[in-house]
Amino acid sequence: MKRFAFTLWLVLVLAACGTNGPSEPTAAPTEVPLPVIQLDVEHMVNPTLSYEIPAGAGFVLDATGYDFGTADGPSMVQVVLDGHAFTGSWPNGETTYTVRAESLLPPAGFKPLTGFPPGKQMILAVGRMSAKGRFEPLWVATVNVK
Repeated sequence: MKRFAFTLWLVLVLAACGTNGPSEPTAAPTEVPLPVIQLDVEHMVNPTLSYEIPAGAGFVLDATGYDFGTADGPSMVQVVLDGHAFTGSWPNGETTYTVRAESLLPPAGFKPLTGFPPGKQMILAVGRMSAKGRFEPLWVATVNVK
């Protein structure tokens, strides 16, 4: 019995030596906020004026206060990168839209985007589908990815 008690005591002591005390909770990684592109008339009418965003997985389009000139507003977003148009659906009645590379639909036969790499320039268009099934832009601008 003494041998059992000693063995149990030894096991408990060795187990206690292997711990570093109570573990501290680890903080969840914080997500870096996406850059915001504020839609305005100046960037649309001046082709030499471009937005700039850092390279990354996406960005936010903010059309708060922007008048698209239609009662129903936009329903689509197109990102033209390397000559190919990737499309997303703008929710009806929303004033902001989060563009994430992986959620844009690629053209037929192309892989989805994995991000917006540095050194690229893209054309960004917000619009709707016409009655004939064509994309009808309501706002267009260029974006440089840094």
